[in-house]
Amino acid sequence: MLIRGLAGIIIGVAYGFLVGFVVFLLTSIGLEDKPNAGLILLDARAMAWFGTMLSGITAGICAAFVGLIVGAAVVGRRKAAIFGFVTGLLPIVLVTLAMWSLPTSGRDFIELLVMIAILPVGVALTGILVSIVAEKLKQVLL
Repeated sequence: MLIRGLAGIIIGVAYGFLVGFVVFLLTSIGLEDKPNAGLILLDARAMAWFGTMLSGITAGICAAFVGLIVGAAVVGRRKAAIFGFVTGLLPIVLVTLAMWSLPTSGRDFIELLVMIAILPVGVALTGILVSIVAEKLKQVLL
């Protein structure tokens, strides 16, 4: 049980690194090389790093939590996907309720779609992967 839970955590953390890398590429491509403005809110590079770290950490924590629970309990793929989707949907709901902002422009709508693809869908797929790995580990370790 411990090895399966640890494997789930490792897969979840790896998914967090993958999300951080993808968001880094999305936010840093096209940034201009200009001197630091001194204020963090006006510095495009600092905000890109902040977004990268925040998205990677959030996705990594959600996926590691799902990986730990799914790996330790050895649930089926369907339950793992549902648990991952709900766990990934929670941060989006909390942020949306806190800001109470719906997408108003095309860019906001694309950002919402990327957020949905990263968290609920990605964490659900991570849960399915952990379920498969946990089943294989259960067969090997028995």
